[in-house]
Amino acid sequence: MTLFPLFAETAADLVLAASSPEVIAARSVKESHYFAQLGIALLLGLLVGLQRERSKGRIGIGMRTFPLVTIFGTICAQISLFSGGVVFMGGLLCLTAVLVIPILLESYFISSEKPGKDQSSVNDTGSASTVAVPHAGHDPALTTQVAALVMFGVGGVLVYLPLMVGVAVGGTVAILLQFKIELHKIAARLTETDMKAIMQFVLVTFIILPVLPNKTFQLGGLNIINLWETWVMVVLIVGLGLFGYVAYMIFGRDAGIFLGGFLGGAISSTATTVSYARQAKVSSAYRMIAPVVIMIASSVLFVRVFVEIAVISLDFLWYSLTPLLVNMALITIPAVFLYLKLRKVPMQMPPQENPTQLKPALMFGLMYAGVSFALGAAKETLGDSGLYAISAISGTTSMDAVTLSVSRMIAETPVDQVHEAMQTGWRLILVGLLANLVAKSLFVAAIADRQLFQRIVQVFAIPFLGGLLTILFWPG
Repeated sequence: MTLFPLFAETAADLVLAASSPEVIAARSVKESHYFAQLGIALLLGLLVGLQRERSKGRIGIGMRTFPLVTIFGTICAQISLFSGGVVFMGGLLCLTAVLVIPILLESYFISSEKPGKDQSSVNDTGSASTVAVPHAGHDPALTTQVAALVMFGVGGVLVYLPLMVGVAVGGTVAILLQFKIELHKIAARLTETDMKAIMQFVLVTFIILPVLPNKTFQLGGLNIINLWETWVMVVLIVGLGLFGYVAYMIFGRDAGIFLGGFLGGAISSTATTVSYARQAKVSSAYRMIAPVVIMIASSVLFVRVFVEIAVISLDFLWYSLTPLLVNMALITIPAVFLYLKLRKVPMQMPPQENPTQLKPALMFGLMYAGVSFALGAAKETLGDSGLYAISAISGTTSMDAVTLSVSRMIAETPVDQVHEAMQTGWRLILVGLLANLVAKSLFVAAIADRQLFQRIVQVFAIPFLGGLLTILFWPG
């Protein structure tokens, strides 16, 4: 056989193989995936570029350049799939040079001139002209340049990782750029005590948590404490409170009645009740709006409970959602009617404490461990009546501990017993919520006057009685 027929036969086989339905389908899927990566890179680049274009600062790159940068990152990553990571790294170095060199040249020319004085120069026609030179402390405004480098990386992430990771990172970049003023306000409002508390918590969380033993210590067959699990719960609760505190720092004290109740409930509904009771004692305006704010905060407590249950067991969340939502409505609907009557009343939120303080975090960890142990012991020795007593006692001070403990107990229940455990579980949580309403009423009675206490009892009576009826008569 000569060389040419052999080559022709081989070429024909390659053409037939390449034109087979399986190969065409695989190629089509692969090509569509590449185009999807490039399309998402374009959209994310346009999103960030639009934000930069509309920003009030100096615009170096905007709606045209950012999409090009992101697509460039995606292309470099796609090529690197077949040629190694050299192409992607080379593209990153080239982009860095393009962004950094103009800044270096500008800084060089600025530093070579005397700051704060006009410099005379001679133009091409020989006439003198005056150039205003920026001062030596000129801010090069690196945010846009850094954002461009990040978006190049986002383009690579779209190739190397699942697409949703790149979408999430690109969207986060746009949000960070958009909320510049709000983020600066938060930084300005944080006190030295706030910063110390946050840094203490970050230090303890990221250093202590990884080395804590994920082991349950037992005594007499009963679980006492799992240090790693307990601290994870602490991080969760403080994180929820920190979310509300950050929102409070953004909106400030002039948040209004609705946001005052919502943010107060996100941070701590019990602390919000105490704060407004104290304000109502000295101010007639607060005496009028305190009940509605306390009710809104108590409604948000249900949302907080849902989040905590979902973190531990989604199955338990779906099982308990309907009865808990019914009782949430019993407190939310009256709160809405009261809010509509008083929404135009001006109000300032009382000062809120930073929830990342180390001491309260440690106290919650001990409380969670204590409630978990008490529920386990009561289940073994006293039965359901003991469980309800523990939930009621814990709910007066912290719904977080009882919610997480009950959810954890159900998650660890054997499959053949989980249905019955769920029936008891949501009732235990609801008992804790009702006990929490009673505790808030008693706090108001101890702090404020009799008139406010009577109003709180009136607005809490409907959800309390409704909760009792739900516990007793809800079908199993």
